[in-house]
Amino acid sequence: MQKNEHLLSLRSLSVALGLIALMLGLLASVAVLRGDDFGRVNLLSSLSLFALLPSIGLVVTLLLLFLGRRNGIAALLIELPLAPKKLTSLLLTQRSGVSRQTALFSLSQSLTLSFATGNLVGFVLMLLATDVSFVWRSTLLDAATLFPILDTLASPWGFWQAAQPSLEMLNQTQDFRLRGALLEGNYVGQWWQFLLAAQLCYSIVPRALLWLFANNKFKRAAQLQDSEQDPSHQLAVVTPAPESDKLAASVSEIPANAVLFDCAHTSDALLSKIEKSLRVSASYKAPTSFDFTLDGISPTSTPS
Repeated sequence: MQKNEHLLSLRSLSVALGLIALMLGLLASVAVLRGDDFGRVNLLSSLSLFALLPSIGLVVTLLLLFLGRRNGIAALLIELPLAPKKLTSLLLTQRSGVSRQTALFSLSQSLTLSFATGNLVGFVLMLLATDVSFVWRSTLLDAATLFPILDTLASPWGFWQAAQPSLEMLNQTQDFRLRGALLEGNYVGQWWQFLLAAQLCYSIVPRALLWLFANNKFKRAAQLQDSEQDPSHQLAVVTPAPESDKLAASVSEIPANAVLFDCAHTSDALLSKIEKSLRVSASYKAPTSFDFTLDGISPTSTPS
């Protein structure tokens, strides 16, 4: 009962922290997509939030997972001075180190997925509520240099042609308002499909898969810990089987000088044949008052 309450408290707190991460992701998305005073939104800044940072985090997570370290960002969270004391207490009171590690890994994936979901929600809300104009600027990069990078990033969704970048789009959206250039197409409003596909490919989908994996590991660890703490399981492990319940080892050959004990009151003629067949050194008959039963078979029962 206490174990179930502990698990429910941990899950409730995880949901609360997930909602906070969701709101933080939404606010971060809105802040990036608000743009400047002219309504321009930096494409590279948006791409950093929606694709670059999630990709780096995903690589780090997979690397730590490969190395067997599954604590994730939740392990850093409980080390912060502002970390909720209830969360720290629930995690540190886990009796098993493996269970604590899986709980931290599951919580980390939940928080990361919630933040990514908040990014996506904020992105969609800004597209619905405002007229987002995506432009880009860079001191070191030009359109010819940037296009191969974006084209490589877009390769996983090559089937979605509307979400593919083009060199013309890059040329047309490079600080067009500062240059006063006239656009031949509405390229400033077409980058949203590329950014949406980037979020789904590099953030939402992989984090959702990792969350399912982590949640499954946590459930299995919790079930294993429950079974180990079950009193009947502990009694079965601690209490040895009685000596009377142990059977002797089976043999394929009758050892020399073996003695035959007849508990079934076999006839003398049949007993003599058995002695010769088994080549025993001696045989003894049990008294007629000897009470012998074996799985419901009595000495007086006859085979059918």
